[in-house]
Amino acid sequence: MIPHVLVNRLDALLAAGVILIRIGQMLYLTGMARSKNAGGAGLRALLDFCVVVLAVWAFGMAILSGDWHGLVGINAGLGGLWLQVALVAAIATMIPHAAGFERTKLGPSLVIPAILAGVVVPVCWRFSGILEDSRLHFHDECGASYLHIAGAVWALVACYAVGARTGKRNNDGSSNMIPGHNTPLSATGAMLILAGFLPYIAFFPITSESAIALGNVLLSAATAALAACIFTNIKYGKPDYHLIFTALLGGLVAMTAAPAALPSYDAVITGVIAGLVLPWVTILLDLKFKLDDPISAVAIHGGGGTLSLLLAGVMLSGSLAHRTAQLGYQAAGLLAVAIMALAAAAPTYGILKALFGLRAKEADEYDGLDLGELDMNAYPDFQQTMIKSYHMREA
Repeated sequence: MIPHVLVNRLDALLAAGVILIRIGQMLYLTGMARSKNAGGAGLRALLDFCVVVLAVWAFGMAILSGDWHGLVGINAGLGGLWLQVALVAAIATMIPHAAGFERTKLGPSLVIPAILAGVVVPVCWRFSGILEDSRLHFHDECGASYLHIAGAVWALVACYAVGARTGKRNNDGSSNMIPGHNTPLSATGAMLILAGFLPYIAFFPITSESAIALGNVLLSAATAALAACIFTNIKYGKPDYHLIFTALLGGLVAMTAAPAALPSYDAVITGVIAGLVLPWVTILLDLKFKLDDPISAVAIHGGGGTLSLLLAGVMLSGSLAHRTAQLGYQAAGLLAVAIMALAAAAPTYGILKALFGLRAKEADEYDGLDLGELDMNAYPDFQQTMIKSYHMREA
């Protein structure tokens, strides 16, 4: 039985961590976006979070707990437990939001967090718990499957459903790099995500091994960033900013399945693998599979979550036969969660696209969603501000 005071402190720890992560996600996305879309990033992140809170309170916690007492699962007897679920689920909803940024309408995009946080994450979370309690012994300490894999699957569907940004693809099939407008801002966001990951991870393994988990997370992220720096310097002749930060954040995710169960040298090995694999995955998704993902959310969370679950199966202690069996259990759990997330994402985006349209108007995308949807822009002293009447006439 956990003392009530400790529970309150853990709630506060989780809240602090998730808020830092959400702020970091917002700033990272803002910096990686073009200036004409930067202003609305904060508003979209705020509205996304508000939808998550209400969706989990209304029915998400009921799905996870199985307690449907009262209308649409709202149960006062559950107290503040729904808050923990909402805070954790809020990490997942920013993944598809970021992947479809700069060309997705505001209205339909707010339906996504309601379904993802209110239904998909609780269902996948409960399912992963069943797998952990079963004879399969599926191992996922901090949400590699039900947060990062589920979110990445939704991000993948979002990218294909809404299409690439205008100017991203050329007629000959080649791709253009669309650089972000503010690299210091995105670096600040990445560092805030790193800082928020520590209290977030510490919330889950409520044991004396919390310090081990935090150390492993830092080791994995630091090693991944350095490995990516070396990799990109060899491949391109200079370090690649975007790929290094992709590796850093992917290195954090790559340690979510078993941060407290692995020795520190396994965390370093995980970081090396993440730092080499995730930049390659990012390039492959962009050039080979034509996936326009402004911040490489699919590579960070999908690639990082996959590495986390599979490497946990290989690295968890035991005989070769035990590790082989555990790897199979991890792969089966990963595949099951991905299929469940895809089964929910595909019809959701399909229906939204058919009924409301997902893509912003061409004029709004050209001028920027800040101006097209909000009649403002992030840097009025440096951007044209005289187009408002054009949008009023067009409407």
